[in-house]
Amino acid sequence: MRAYIEKFLQELDFPTECRQAVLSGYEQIRSGKYAAAFDGFLAEYKAKKELDFADFAERVEKTLSPAFANRYLATLILYIAMTETARKFYAEKNISEEVFLRTAADIRYKAVESKLVKGDWGIFCASWFGGFFSLKLFAFGNLQFKLIPAYRDYTAENVKIKKGTPVLEVHIPRTGKRLDHDKVTAAYGQGAEFFGKYFALDKAVFVCSSWLLYPKNLGILKPDSNIAKFISDFTIVDTVYYEDYGDLWRLFDKDYTGDPDALPADTSFRRGYIDWVRRGEKTGFGVGVFIPQKE
Repeated sequence: MRAYIEKFLQELDFPTECRQAVLSGYEQIRSGKYAAAFDGFLAEYKAKKELDFADFAERVEKTLSPAFANRYLATLILYIAMTETARKFYAEKNISEEVFLRTAADIRYKAVESKLVKGDWGIFCASWFGGFFSLKLFAFGNLQFKLIPAYRDYTAENVKIKKGTPVLEVHIPRTGKRLDHDKVTAAYGQGAEFFGKYFALDKAVFVCSSWLLYPKNLGILKPDSNIAKFISDFTIVDTVYYEDYGDLWRLFDKDYTGDPDALPADTSFRRGYIDWVRRGEKTGFGVGVFIPQKE
């Protein structure tokens, strides 16, 4: 297993410091009292990829997080180990190695995010990976897509989508790269083609719930910015307001401690949010629907 973990870390180009933390952490688990529990979780996933992943992630955190002073590291190590089985599940479905690696890269993104936000290598949003490990979420370009039933009726582009209709849920991973709109447009097409081939999806309807789609963002973004273009792709059908500023880490790569002056102000987007916080304005997220028009 160590050889596989080392290979995976190299394939996905994990930062050197993270590789060292994962490999030394794996050796500690193997030689200590957590080895049996670690192997048990691996066996559980190998036996059934359709896990109740929220429950699985909660048990993993409760059982393995005490293995290290860094409470997030054990989950990262386990999930990397689990990708050996996930890779086989992909192959059984004739899904390419390229798609597997592109989707699995989210583990690296989340490890970097953990280092930025929490100060330690690991994964602090353990339940998120259910889509990847159950082969329901796949990455194309700078987006991820997951096939889900629409949770309510939508109307967008003069098209009505009934509750329960299969739609593609859009996620925007923190890749550290710009949300280039040309690549976003290409990703929609690649996602639609993939889900048509492997899941018999007849018509691609994209639904996204994200803080990026919060309508007020357009007031502080340049109209020609990539994020503004991304927002403008969607018909916003719902807006939800946060009760506090607990989700600011998504923009600032650090937890909000109550002091807006402690937030990085290196972009106009971040400066706009800092101004909102100082004025006590609400933040939130938008739910949008996008139906590409065929040429």
